[in-house]
Amino acid sequence: IEKLLSGPAKDAKFILLANPNNPTGTFVPVAEIERLVEQADRLIVLDEAYVDFAPDHALRLVNRHPNLLILRTFSKSYA
Repeated sequence: IEKLLSGPAKDAKFILLANPNNPTGTFVPVAEIERLVEQADRLIVLDEAYVDFAPDHALRLVNRHPNLLILRTFSKSYA
């Protein structure tokens, strides 16, 4: 999260984050996602295509953060 806010992405117009990540399955806790959304002064696009394989999801954050966009799909769990 710190690298996204201060590293090469600091000047990006938006941040795209897959959670959980494919193919590694790395999962960023929702509290960390919320911290990123609160500290970033840009759009955060959160790809939760594999959310059915994760311990938690960030959907509840959408109504509180206008700079958060969550993407999902039926194809990973129901196809």
